[in-house]
Amino acid sequence: MSICVYDSLPDEAVEIRENVFVKEQGFEKEFDEIDEKAIHLVMFDEHLQKPVATCRIYEGSKPGEFILGRLAVVLECRGMNLGSQLIQKAEEIVRKKGGTFISLHAQCRVKKFYEKLGFCAYGIEDEDEGCPHLWMRKRLINSVAVLGAGAVGSYLIWGISALDDVELGVIAEGERAERIRREGCLINDKVYRPQVWAPKEAKKADLLVVALKYNALLKALPSIKEAVGENTIVMSLMNGVDSEEIIAKEVGEPHVLYSVIKIASHKEKTGFYFNPETTIGIIFGELKTPYDSERVQAVKELLGRTKIHFRETKYIREEVWSKYRLNVCNNLPQAILGAGVGCYRDSVHMKKISDKLKEELEAIALAKGIDMSKVENTSTQRSAVPPSARYSTLQDLDAGRQTEIEMFSGALIRMGKELGIPTPYNEYTYHMIKALEEKNEGVFDYRGGNEEPVMFK
Repeated sequence: MSICVYDSLPDEAVEIRENVFVKEQGFEKEFDEIDEKAIHLVMFDEHLQKPVATCRIYEGSKPGEFILGRLAVVLECRGMNLGSQLIQKAEEIVRKKGGTFISLHAQCRVKKFYEKLGFCAYGIEDEDEGCPHLWMRKRLINSVAVLGAGAVGSYLIWGISALDDVELGVIAEGERAERIRREGCLINDKVYRPQVWAPKEAKKADLLVVALKYNALLKALPSIKEAVGENTIVMSLMNGVDSEEIIAKEVGEPHVLYSVIKIASHKEKTGFYFNPETTIGIIFGELKTPYDSERVQAVKELLGRTKIHFRETKYIREEVWSKYRLNVCNNLPQAILGAGVGCYRDSVHMKKISDKLKEELEAIALAKGIDMSKVENTSTQRSAVPPSARYSTLQDLDAGRQTEIEMFSGALIRMGKELGIPTPYNEYTYHMIKALEEKNEGVFDYRGGNEEPVMFK
């Protein structure tokens, strides 16, 4: 099969449409003035030596919108996936023209066909020459901005860089921007060179992925707001349970698509490393119906063209809390001990501490109406890691960085106080890790004359 593209209505398209829509389906007003401005696609079967399918596309009235219509396949070639191939070609043309939406006025009887291709119905049914129709739309992601090129951001850069038709940029300013332009991003021993955008340059992005450390979020909010355009989807892959709410207050809730990432990654010198095969990946979804929204479909279509692991869910809040539980229970105790994750397997004491942290978190989740049993079958999936693995909090302490303890146990303690639920294990963990941060800052360095006696009662 081959597909030819025409700037004017070709005779081959006229022949197919007359046979399908006029003679077979009985439409009388088949040709109109839109044919004069539309781009026409015709698929040819070299074996049959004849045109077998056609459609047209043209710019709509809304910014970034294109209308697809008059999709027809000759009778003897139906069921051969030709319509899907033609739509795929139309999407390629729309992407090259910078389109972000494809709308179509579909016959109701073929609604499921278009749904399988990522189109979502909107509005109410109407009639075209007595035939029930409804409007459907597909959202396209042609450009992606990543804020935070660390362990999580690197996973996105690694995956999306493989797409030649998607523009990828990292949001950065000042010395950080110059360093990325100069050195690129070292990921699994390969240097990637995404574009580097200031926040206002990222406004063109269809998808903004926020992959910051939690303690950098508040300072970054003005940049996030500046980077969000009218149709930008915002996904936060940050740890914790409230980054989406914080971002939504700044950019508006309709922009935010809830998501979470499960990845075991680490930094070595200037690069980030992870195992693509064992990484669970990105989980995303809507908080309420419709769960198969056009932006869910758009993200699904984008990631489906990459090697990034992902899945959609209608229990995204529970998935976010499940990741939060994993961080609090497995991330924090090992950070205090300074040992690899094998400590939970090899020490009943470490396992006990982890279990008690888990009990406190689950009590608070239950009080907030979050039923994590809905995701038990999926949340128990784990990335395979060696017993020596050191999760993010211990990595931060090893590197002398501030940890995300405020977002982990700190946030849980605050929620516990609001709900009247005691959190003694989390309070101890919180203060221990804050003390380890102080140790890294030299607070307990008593060399060099700091020998004033300490009196205890």
